[in-house]
Amino acid sequence: FAGDFDTKCFKNYGFASFGNRLVAMFIDFFILSSVLSFLWWFLQIDIQDDLIVKKFDYWVLFKDPRAYLISMLYFSFLESSSWQATIGKKVMSIKVVNPLGQRIFFAVAFARWIDKLFSVLLLCLGFLLMLFTKNRQCLHDIMAQTYVVNKDKITTD
Repeated sequence: FAGDFDTKCFKNYGFASFGNRLVAMFIDFFILSSVLSFLWWFLQIDIQDDLIVKKFDYWVLFKDPRAYLISMLYFSFLESSSWQATIGKKVMSIKVVNPLGQRIFFAVAFARWIDKLFSVLLLCLGFLLMLFTKNRQCLHDIMAQTYVVNKDKITTD
């Protein structure tokens, strides 16, 4: 179980706060929705009977399976990259690590993204779980055995 590991490897880092993770999520949401809006507009993709021409419904982007594919690639590639973070997480100076404090593999990042869907299906309660867990883990962090930590070392002088 992901919550039972020895936190000594994180003694110089703090677990990311709810506020930092929330701001990172909004940044990533803005980036993804902007990219998706541009792609759908630029490519003139027909979304639900020409809604893009008649009346553009912003949320229709997230009803299109291609949006989920782009989102999955964005999160999986960036969180398993040398950055260990999406653009939003990088801006907030937080990163995703495995129980040893190391970079996660693409397969783990992909599983973590899939696990986020469970949190959404549970009316986003899986995200609020971090407020009640020792290591500030959301449901998808626990399921994927990952942690979100501050990027920079904490000085305790």
